[in-house]
Amino acid sequence: MFSRVEDILTKNPTIPQSRVEDLLVQLMEGLPTDEHIHDLVGSPLKADTVSDMTDDTKIYIYTGSETGYTAGHWYYYNGSSWADGGVYNSAGINTDKTLSVEDKAADGKAVGDELTDLKSDLNQTQASVTNLASNRPKALDSDASGVDLDVTDPSGNVIVRLASGHVKTKNFDSEDIEDRVTALEDSPTPVTPETVAKIMESDATADLDLTDSFGNVVARFEDGHIKTKNFDSSNINTEELDALAEDVEALQEATSGILYRNKDVTDGVYAICRWHQPNGSSKQFCMLISGDIHTDPQRMLNLVEYLNAVDAFDAGIMLGDMSGSTFSDSIAHYTDALQLVQKPFLTVIGNHDVGGASSDSDLWTKYGGCFQYANLASGEAVSGKCYYYKDFASYKIRIIVMMQYDYVFDGTLCYGQDQINWLIQTLNSTPSDYGVIIAEHTNPSRYMTYEMDEGYTSSTWKRSNYAPTSMNGDPIPDIVNAWINGTTLSQTYSYTYSNPPTALSVSADFTARGVGEFITYLGGHWHMDVLGHPTNYSDQPDYHVPAAGLSAATQGDIPRRTGTMSEDSFCVFAVDRDAKTVKILHVGAHRTKDAVDRQLFRYSYGASNS
Repeated sequence: MFSRVEDILTKNPTIPQSRVEDLLVQLMEGLPTDEHIHDLVGSPLKADTVSDMTDDTKIYIYTGSETGYTAGHWYYYNGSSWADGGVYNSAGINTDKTLSVEDKAADGKAVGDELTDLKSDLNQTQASVTNLASNRPKALDSDASGVDLDVTDPSGNVIVRLASGHVKTKNFDSEDIEDRVTALEDSPTPVTPETVAKIMESDATADLDLTDSFGNVVARFEDGHIKTKNFDSSNINTEELDALAEDVEALQEATSGILYRNKDVTDGVYAICRWHQPNGSSKQFCMLISGDIHTDPQRMLNLVEYLNAVDAFDAGIMLGDMSGSTFSDSIAHYTDALQLVQKPFLTVIGNHDVGGASSDSDLWTKYGGCFQYANLASGEAVSGKCYYYKDFASYKIRIIVMMQYDYVFDGTLCYGQDQINWLIQTLNSTPSDYGVIIAEHTNPSRYMTYEMDEGYTSSTWKRSNYAPTSMNGDPIPDIVNAWINGTTLSQTYSYTYSNPPTALSVSADFTARGVGEFITYLGGHWHMDVLGHPTNYSDQPDYHVPAAGLSAATQGDIPRRTGTMSEDSFCVFAVDRDAKTVKILHVGAHRTKDAVDRQLFRYSYGASNS
């Protein structure tokens, strides 16, 4: 047997020393028991036949049917043959029933009993967890979305409230922060910071925990801040949030304003006036022209902003109808905007501006202050009158502003004797190398011949070519014709109304001055693009700009819509005196109802256009 033990130890050098010593003691007392052998060689192996039992250092559980061997018994090698150790896990080997001894076989019944107890404990724990999850408020490790709770001070004042998933104190409301952050992220319109709601009766000065009936903390007030699992007010810097809101508002304004909407058009402004030409040619006269603002303060501010920002402009002009409907309407929207202009800005009186007035004095009192923004030089203005002229000496251009509603003040054409005499004098005094532009609100003549072809504007949208008048004849085109040709004019024009005192007498002599260069008439009134000329004079072009006011645009053929490029409508007017060409560039609305692009067009002057 000692040789057998020696053989086992040789083949299993990892057997602990303590087990070897124990086996030697057993040998001293007699033959080792089966249990000692099992402890020494470890757990048995399975053998279906005797030939499967190849390792004589191990024990085997025999499962076969060969003679001399019993299925279910375990066998060990005694040095010469395989010895029967009896039924496995019964009398032959003692099992561990405490399930606590290392390297001992576990007793099956003890394991089953333990598993039954564990399963019962697990079911009880699961039921407790389910009950807690369904009945307790959401704690700091979860959302507090379905519980409303109050924390009160010793006096009964509510100092912290958990309501609808939000935490609130007197000076803090997480819902307000959430709404503002959402607005900053998603709102297409400018965001205005609002004061945080103050809803509680007193300040919370202590550190408090808001717990449910199980003692779970659902919200914590600490160092003046509210905390839940997914929210900590100390992470919110309200000053930075307000600053962010202001930055967002500024960004939205910058990307939604008139300059941004028309950024591509602005390049065209510089192009048509020959700004920074490489060949050294001089810049051409360039003016922002608009009309019929009709009590639209935002569109008025927009065009002033554009005028100031684009340095290619030499001036701006409003071609009448600042009033909404009649003389009695306020024009504060217009005069307020004029205070912002940084360039000469001319004002023309329209038919709606005079309707209901009773005298020149009325008109001067209301509109006289507007003329100061034209930066008129000495001699260019007429005291107490709404007509004047403005010279742009560097371009050798004179703009003459007429007031078409003398005497009758009802919106029909009527020129008084004083204004006609002043016009003749102003034309005669114009330097011989100057070109002249006459600005009025409506046609200078009773009848107008259109020059726009059908590709430019549909005949459906052409207004009547007749301008209501209180006169027989067309004194302005007749005088301009004599000035162009350097001739004389002597003619009387009767009034159709009884109000004018006497007939208008025109006596003009331009022979000493010589021929003149007439560039164009400019007007508004029709609320749409109109290009034509007085019926009897094809060499006197007359252009009328679309309405600037949004509400007045319904009469034109160019649709308008707020929040888009088309919400504004005015034009860039540039004069090429060398080529005797006028160029008109639309800013804002420029596409017709038939999707025709009308952004840029030009017309010639100085020769017959019929």
